[in-house]
Amino acid sequence: MLKIDFHVHTYYSKCALSGPKDILKTAVAKKLNGLAITDHNTCKGYYKIRKIKTKLIIIPGVEIKTTGGDIIGLGVTGEFNGVKTPEDTIDVIHDLGGLALIPHPFDYLRSGVGLKIRELKPDLIEVYNSGMLTPFGNRLAQYYVKNTSYGITAGSDAHIVGELGSAYTLVEEGSVDDILSSLVKTRKKYVGRLSPPHWLLLRKIRSKLR
Repeated sequence: MLKIDFHVHTYYSKCALSGPKDILKTAVAKKLNGLAITDHNTCKGYYKIRKIKTKLIIIPGVEIKTTGGDIIGLGVTGEFNGVKTPEDTIDVIHDLGGLALIPHPFDYLRSGVGLKIRELKPDLIEVYNSGMLTPFGNRLAQYYVKNTSYGITAGSDAHIVGELGSAYTLVEEGSVDDILSSLVKTRKKYVGRLSPPHWLLLRKIRSKLR
């Protein structure tokens, strides 16, 4: 099985510190097999990382700000600066051939979609996000998906390299397309732990200084 962290930011996200080379070096050291690069509204970090020789599986993605919370597009590239509704954003992701993932749905401090999730039609829901301040939001996400058919992911939401691999999803070996398609076919197992609070504070300070 492969260990994939499906939620990683580079310094192309305003609140992140991690450079592409450091991300790859740390991911290898932590024995991860792959990463989804999901910067805020841009794929510049993914473009940089894919130019670096690595044995890691690198999945394109973007965390898109919407009028009703964040939505991640997996398997898509581009710039997404025009704020749309969550529904329209999911449609755009699907039109581009990607998967729509709802990250940290019940984190009201970090643009979670909250109860609006009941009105949306994503492909995947993030049931473990290491950037949560408390375990409560993750538990709500895990409880919510029990009575749905959505695929699930776990990710560190790493904004500094120390957070990489704090949460990851276990998937079968295959190409990027194989991995993404498998996420919606079968529920995956995952491993996760919360990031230390001082790392979350560092993230907040970084976003204020940029």
